[in-house]
Amino acid sequence: MVIRNGRLVLVAGLTALTAVACSGRDNECETATDCASGYVCTANACVPDSTDDAGTDAGTDAGTDSGTDAGTDAGTSDIPADISSPENTQIQAFLAATANTNGSATPVSPALPINNVYVTYISPAVGSTPAGFYVQATAPGPSLFVKLDAAAQTPALAVGDKISFSVTEKTVFNGLNQASAITGLTRESQGTPVQNLVDAGTPGLTVDISSRTDVTSTAALAAYESDLVQVRGTVAGPATNSGTSFKTFTFTTEGSPTPSNSFLLRIPNTVVTESGLAQQCNFTAVAVPYGRFGTTAQVSPFRASDLIVACPVTVTGARSLGATSAEVLFNVSVDAATVQAEDFAITPALAVSAVEVTGNKVKLTTAAQAEGTRYTVTVTGLKGTNGADVSTTTATAGFRGGSDTAPEGLIINELEYDNVPPAGTSNPDDREFIEIINNSDAPVHVGNMVVVLINASPSGTTPATNRQEYRRIELTSVTDGTTDTDTLAPGALLVVGPATVTSELPAGTLRVTVTTPLTDLIQNGSDDAVALLYYPTGVLTDVLWYETSTQAPPTVFTGTIATGAGDREFSFVEGTPSSLFENNTNNVSYQRKVNPDATGKVLDTNNNSTDFEVVLPTPGTKRQP
Repeated sequence: MVIRNGRLVLVAGLTALTAVACSGRDNECETATDCASGYVCTANACVPDSTDDAGTDAGTDAGTDSGTDAGTDAGTSDIPADISSPENTQIQAFLAATANTNGSATPVSPALPINNVYVTYISPAVGSTPAGFYVQATAPGPSLFVKLDAAAQTPALAVGDKISFSVTEKTVFNGLNQASAITGLTRESQGTPVQNLVDAGTPGLTVDISSRTDVTSTAALAAYESDLVQVRGTVAGPATNSGTSFKTFTFTTEGSPTPSNSFLLRIPNTVVTESGLAQQCNFTAVAVPYGRFGTTAQVSPFRASDLIVACPVTVTGARSLGATSAEVLFNVSVDAATVQAEDFAITPALAVSAVEVTGNKVKLTTAAQAEGTRYTVTVTGLKGTNGADVSTTTATAGFRGGSDTAPEGLIINELEYDNVPPAGTSNPDDREFIEIINNSDAPVHVGNMVVVLINASPSGTTPATNRQEYRRIELTSVTDGTTDTDTLAPGALLVVGPATVTSELPAGTLRVTVTTPLTDLIQNGSDDAVALLYYPTGVLTDVLWYETSTQAPPTVFTGTIATGAGDREFSFVEGTPSSLFENNTNNVSYQRKVNPDATGKVLDTNNNSTDFEVVLPTPGTKRQP
C-alpha cells in the first residue's frame, strides 16, 4: 500500500491481500535494482517510490489531464491517478486499442494479455443487458469489463479470483470498453476480499467516491470506468424507466450535492422492488462497478445485497377509530421513544392529547371528531426504528371523523360478480360491482365503512372450515361523480366498481371507482361472501353469502379480519345462504327484493335466501315495486 493524492491505495496485484508468493510475477524483486526507475522493492514486490510521487504526478498527471481537466490537478482535482504497474499497463493497452464505436465486435490481433488481475464484480444478464465480469489489479484502476458469463468460463469464475487471460475481441458500447472474447483463461488463486474498501483493516479494491467532486467529467469517466466503487447518497428524484428491465434514479452525495442526469443509479426493476429504494431514501452501493452510457456515469447495483437502504418514514394512511381516537399508519415501524402528541397536527383543528405506538401504527387520542368531516393529519419529528426521519413530502393523510356507533340501515343491495362478455370478445369480467343502499330514514356517513371480500375456500377445500379476506375497499373516496362527499341520503345508492361501471351511472349517484384490479374484482367461488364493516369499532353491518355449495355448509362459517378494534372473528352467515348462481352466460346479478310492506325500502330480514333474487343488473338504479 502507498499514499497517492492523499489516499490509501493498493498496488500491483494486491500483495497485502494474498499469501501467494510473488515468484513468476513481472514485478517480483529482491532488491531495488530489480525494479524500474521510480520504484522500490517492498515485500518482494516493486512498488512506486513514495518519495518520487511529487515528480511522478507532476509529469504524468499534467500531460494526461491537460486536455480535459484544464490543469485542475494543480490544486482542485480529486480524480485519482492510475497506478503504474505491469498489470495496469496491460489493461491500459486494451483500453487504448482501436475498436468500432457502434457496438460491433472488433478482432484484436495480436491478442492482448491481461495478467494477474482480480475478478471484482459479476453482473448477471438482465433484459438485453448481457452477463459479464469486471477485473482490476489495483485501486484505483484501470479496470475493464469482460462481456462474458462468468459461470460459463473454464474455470467458472467468482469474485476474488486472481486470473490471467488474453483478449481476442473488443467491443465499445456507448463509450464502455468491453472484452467480448478471451482465450487462455487461467486462475492463480481464489478468495481475495476485493470488495473490501481500499482503506479497510483488510484492504480490498473498493474506492469510496462519495466525497469526490468530479465524478462525471470526461476525465472522470475515463479514470473510473469499470472500477469497483462505493457510493453513499440520497435518492433525489422518482424512478425513471430505463428500457423495460431497469430503473434509474438521480441522487446526491457529499461531493455532488446537486442531482444530475449525468450521474445515475441504474438498477434492475427486481432489485428496486426487493430493496425498497425510492425517492428520499439514503443508500450505500457497497461495492459495485462504475459504468458509463455515453457521457452519463452509472452506478449499477445488480443485486439487493449490493445496497444498504434506509428510507424515510412515510405516512401511508389514517383512519378514525371512533369519536375521540384515530390511527396513523406508516411504512415502517415507529420508534416509540421519538413520538409525542405534538408530532401530529390535524386540520380542521382537532387537538391530539395522547399517542400510543404499536409497530407501524400510532393511535391518537383526539378531541371530539365531527362525524363525516374530512380531516388531514400532518406528521413531523418522529423517527422509524430504522433510524430514519419522517419524510418531508409524504407525511400527510386524510380521514373522516368517526363515531362510536356503526351507521344503521347501510346494507348490500346488489352484487354483480360474473359478467356476460360483449359479442365477439372473451369474458373480461370488467363490469363487476357492489351496490350499497341506505335502507333507513336518516342520512348516514359512509367514510369509515369498508367493503370486505371473503374467499370461502382459501385452502382449496369446499366448503372450507374458515374464510379469508382477499380484498377490501375503503369508502374514503366517495363522490357524486364530481364532488367529494361522505353522506348517503335515505334510500340512496352507492356503487363500488371499476370505471367501466361508475362512468355510466345516473347523474348524482354516489360512487367509489376502483382502479385496481380492473377485471375480476369479485371472486365467484362457492360459498364466497361480501361484507360491510364499520372499521372504527369492528362491527359487521351486513353480509351476503352467495353460491352455496352443494355440500351442506357449516353452521358456523367464520373468518378473522382486521378492524380498528383489533382483529375480530366474524361469522359470515346471515340466515340461510342463497343457493342462486349467476354466471357469464346470463346477464344477471344478485339484488334485494323490494319490501312490499315499506314504501321505498328493500327487504332485509337478515336471511340471504329470503332477501335476494337473481335479476337483470341495474347499477345505480333503484328497483321499483
